[in-house]
Amino acid sequence: MRNSITERCLIVCLAFVVMCMFSGIASAADTIKIGYVDIQKLIDQSDEAKKARSTLETLKASKEKDLEKMVTAAKKAEDELKKQQNILSDEAKKAKVDELEKMDRDIRRFVSDSEAELSKKQREMDNSLLTELVGIIQKLGQEGDYTLILPATVILYSSKGTDITDTVLKRYNEIKAKGK
Repeated sequence: MRNSITERCLIVCLAFVVMCMFSGIASAADTIKIGYVDIQKLIDQSDEAKKARSTLETLKASKEKDLEKMVTAAKKAEDELKKQQNILSDEAKKAKVDELEKMDRDIRRFVSDSEAELSKKQREMDNSLLTELVGIIQKLGQEGDYTLILPATVILYSSKGTDITDTVLKRYNEIKAKGK
């Protein structure tokens, strides 16, 4: 789906540029100013994104530690069952097996819940970052009198002067350093 949206965006943008250049309005074609931004670079290199990744890594490490404790407890219970298998009654064996099955379900649920929580936090951080970046890009577009600013993923060719990624990154990091 993402590729189809990107392709449609590219087609619309190219159609717009071609229409402006060949519409007979020569002066309008001369004033077109198009820039592009590498969103992935912004996400990878912004100070705020680095902090967010660090926070996620800390949370992930905490979840892994908790999971390790759960797995260790389950392994210990399984080893105990194997050692006591010959001396336990059928009822006691069944209770131990039921306990192991519950531990296994709890581990699986914990893994699933942890993955969902980490994914949700990642999406929230990405959405927050992208919302802020779009605002900065729009402001830079107005200040720089750009006709259009596109994501780099839809650009097939461009001169080097139209990449405003570093300008956006610098402005974003400055704003975040000041605390908005």
